[in-house]
Amino acid sequence: MKRIAALSLAFVFLFVTFIGPGVAKAADKAVRVAVVKEWTGSVTVSKSGGSKPLQVFKKMSINQGDRIETGPKSRVVLQLAGNDEEDELTIGADADVSFTELSDKDGVKTRIGVLAGSVFAKVKSITGADDRFELETPTAVMAVRGTQFGVYVHPRLGWTQLHVTAGVVQAEYSAATEIGGNDRPAGDRTSTLEQVNNQDKTAKRDAKGDTALITLEHQFVYPAQSATFLPAGGHGIEVLYGYANIKALLADLDLAVLRAMVAGYAEAAKENEQYVQAWQAAGCTVDSSGSVNVSCEILKSFSELGGERLNNQASESEQGYEIRVAHNMKAYLAALVHAAVDSGMLTRQEADASRIPWQKAALQLNDNERQQQQWVLKRLKQWINDQHQQITSTYDADAAYQISAEQQKMDRHVQEQVEQKYADALSPSDRKRFEHDLKHARLEVCENAYENAVCRLESPTTDSSSGNGSGGVITPNPDPKPDPKPDPDPKPDPDPKPKPKPDPNPDPDPQPQAHVLELASGVDHTAPNSRVVVDTVLKRLTAKLDVVAVEFTVEVSGGTLDTVELNDNKARYRHGGSKFEIAHHPDDYDKSNSVDSITLAGNRFVYRLIITTPDAVSLESDDQILSLPYIAGGSGTMSLKLSEVRFYNATGTLLEVNTMDKPLEIKVNP
Repeated sequence: MKRIAALSLAFVFLFVTFIGPGVAKAADKAVRVAVVKEWTGSVTVSKSGGSKPLQVFKKMSINQGDRIETGPKSRVVLQLAGNDEEDELTIGADADVSFTELSDKDGVKTRIGVLAGSVFAKVKSITGADDRFELETPTAVMAVRGTQFGVYVHPRLGWTQLHVTAGVVQAEYSAATEIGGNDRPAGDRTSTLEQVNNQDKTAKRDAKGDTALITLEHQFVYPAQSATFLPAGGHGIEVLYGYANIKALLADLDLAVLRAMVAGYAEAAKENEQYVQAWQAAGCTVDSSGSVNVSCEILKSFSELGGERLNNQASESEQGYEIRVAHNMKAYLAALVHAAVDSGMLTRQEADASRIPWQKAALQLNDNERQQQQWVLKRLKQWINDQHQQITSTYDADAAYQISAEQQKMDRHVQEQVEQKYADALSPSDRKRFEHDLKHARLEVCENAYENAVCRLESPTTDSSSGNGSGGVITPNPDPKPDPKPDPDPKPDPDPKPKPKPDPNPDPDPQPQAHVLELASGVDHTAPNSRVVVDTVLKRLTAKLDVVAVEFTVEVSGGTLDTVELNDNKARYRHGGSKFEIAHHPDDYDKSNSVDSITLAGNRFVYRLIITTPDAVSLESDDQILSLPYIAGGSGTMSLKLSEVRFYNATGTLLEVNTMDKPLEIKVNP
């Protein structure tokens, strides 16, 4: 059972416990890492080797061996870095997800276990023969290649549903020896396991002295298709396969997953169009015997969604069938959005903003395909009812509530003791910094979490500024607005003093701000269309910075980033100032200590750098992080501005690094 009150205790460990974001043991170095992009609700992570669940926070690193759990109405979005392409994973409510393997050694390898809940993956990193991205559930393993797909795992019964938005997913499962249900469509085959791509792999299993054969089956699932995997006891897995039943899918679809699907529409549409063009260029057809060549496996797969071979569908020509398959692949997501608007799950404004042509979108199915959809739904309901009849519930709701309340009270007490003990051991300046960091951590929790104990005002006399760290309960808006009508001074001064004369010896100009990341260039003017190299440099540090993660944004006007030069000469520009030994190629991972990623959005350049070794990198004044090649525009001024500068240490604390006061300006003279 999930720990009920984990959120009320764990967030303090962001600042008082070493959780090692971006760190892995040297013996099992894993440079492919996941970073928390955003989260809402109740989201905790159990770090590999740790005993307590921790509150997630933005930019937190999720490493190999970590486990994420979410509560009701919750979600977390992760970015998986490891090369130039970033994958994205959206985890919905009531989920239990473990990161079994995150590695870039000998190819990009990602293996994620989904024990419960909904997950949606956008995978871009699978480009080489050695790359692998797999989701493993209690009933199947899903391997992908450049795909967008969703997986739902029932938390108690363990059945899995797979649906694909773009690309193809290969699901591997152990075959059932018996298939339940005797009311399949009359034209259907005798066994749903006589599917395409049977690999004929067998393994022996000893069950109570009897030897049984388990066959490992492979099922390819394409856009608009759905596969459901049901545990069949000692007989392996039963598979229900057909066109996705959109209305039934929406009943179990997590809203966060739906919105992630909508956000990925443009890339999904492009990928599906490439599939269609590939089979058309290959001259693919499914002949009367159902025989196809390799390039036409996708058409064969669709031909089996009605439980019959194409040659038995006399009412439809081969050309008409191929046109309909292409339509369904392209229209699936739009049809899902259409149904979501009709059901109230999405608003019309959200749907219109997505630029998806949803208003009239629908799948085009024949009678056999609709019958197969209905049979799949009926068989799933029958299976669920059978499982419920076998379960004897002994759950006492009142007792569970009482236990939950007591646990939250105990955890809150322990949290206050930990905070006070830690704060008392600090110097006055460090204690002030701790209280500042703790306040911001709580604010993030209160902004994103639901019903968290840390956000409830337990006593009207609680003082969070006492300095002992124990008055930590705050509200999401801890700073009340000032009184708009303050009381007037009861004794105004009748004879205000004259203004003092100017100081004949004014103080010298204020010193430049310390601990700052600046943009610097060797030139202050240039010619139009010429290249200018701009460095990001740390200046005026009063103490060394031990960092494990860096992020910042550069915005430009009057010029453009030379992305071709930047990508062709990674080592020259993405150099890390010699202290960050960045891996730009799989062969470099063994001798590297970090991995970076870049994101471009118009005139904005976002840079992320994450340490992948146990040791943090110690930075000093004049250390460089990155160099960027820009092409100057026409006459005028090229202006570059830094923003969103964040440096983190090994405890997840945001370090003091300021942003330069003014943009870097370079004159462009004709």
